[in-house]
Amino acid sequence: MPPRRTHHKSRHGCLSCKKKRVKCGEERPSCVYCAERGLVCEYASVAPLAWHSWNIKLHSKDQSLGPLPDTTGNEGNSTVSRDNLQDQELMMQWCTSTYRSLSRNTSLEWIWQYTIPRESFQHAFLNHGILSLSALHLAITSHKDQRERYLKAAQHHHTHAVPGLLHAVGELHQNNSNAIYAASNVMIIFAFAFPLIVQPCQPGTALDDLFQVFHVVRSSMAVLQEMIDWVRSGILSPLMSKQEDTTALSPELENVIHTLKKTNSTLNHSDAASDAAIEQLRPALGNMLKDEGATMTVFLWVFAIPAPFVEMLRARRPFAMVILAHYAVVMYHLRRFWWMGDWGRRVCEEIYDSLEPEWRARVVWVVDIIKTGA
Repeated sequence: MPPRRTHHKSRHGCLSCKKKRVKCGEERPSCVYCAERGLVCEYASVAPLAWHSWNIKLHSKDQSLGPLPDTTGNEGNSTVSRDNLQDQELMMQWCTSTYRSLSRNTSLEWIWQYTIPRESFQHAFLNHGILSLSALHLAITSHKDQRERYLKAAQHHHTHAVPGLLHAVGELHQNNSNAIYAASNVMIIFAFAFPLIVQPCQPGTALDDLFQVFHVVRSSMAVLQEMIDWVRSGILSPLMSKQEDTTALSPELENVIHTLKKTNSTLNHSDAASDAAIEQLRPALGNMLKDEGATMTVFLWVFAIPAPFVEMLRARRPFAMVILAHYAVVMYHLRRFWWMGDWGRRVCEEIYDSLEPEWRARVVWVVDIIKTGA
């Protein structure tokens, strides 16, 4: 008989592997055995640091964050990799600060702070998404000596989050709808924030960057529409509470809308796509000064504008640029959010520089807002 192979039994394996009597790799949030078979991976007890230990094997194969140091010392025999320690830092950042970036209502922040991280234990793509946004948050708000390290971590986790999310969307069902909903929202915020740190001062790129953001927002929100009924009936249902739109504008803003509509009627004989884009500015302008709800309306305008109008934007049609400049005012008023930053001013200035004098006269209100900091 061939010699029997030795096997070091682990007492920390998941419940599924124990039930099947197979060796568990103990990867978190899901071991390889469960992940390959689509099983729910649960652990009866939590080993030290386990809720921080996302995909240790995956990280150990990826040296993009640098070689893993040997941290075995006098404190014990366990080894914790540097990138795993960094993931702990990023999750702590999420639970203490970054989670607020996605909540449109302070009374619902607890969902993003507690419920969503728990959901990420079962879905690696959501976990990577959370860590990528936390790293980007730290990259933007930290001293420049630390910025490169956090940016590298943000790109690392985002690279892993995207294919996982796309795969999950391809197999959309009720069991993964909450994770896809949360990850899609994370991707939208990441899309706005990433260009702010990669090329914040590079001239002539704001519109190209913004159209890339628009693509992410429109794609992500289209996915969100597909699962909205499942999310309404699950643990994230409080997030589905209907937001009351502010359509009663101040006289000044009402005059802005009226002027745009009149211009559309005069120049384009009431082009339907432009008219729809103008009408969608109502809730965006009406909510932009609110403490709650403002972030959602800035996304909804991007999703709600008709596809033909998006093509007008890409073609740099002058009147489409004028309408976009008015949307830039909404972005400018959201500059208090770290992920929005200087977007509004950059977009407004690039549009103004691209317009002929006759069209510049139609964005005077926008320019005054940006110049006065109103």
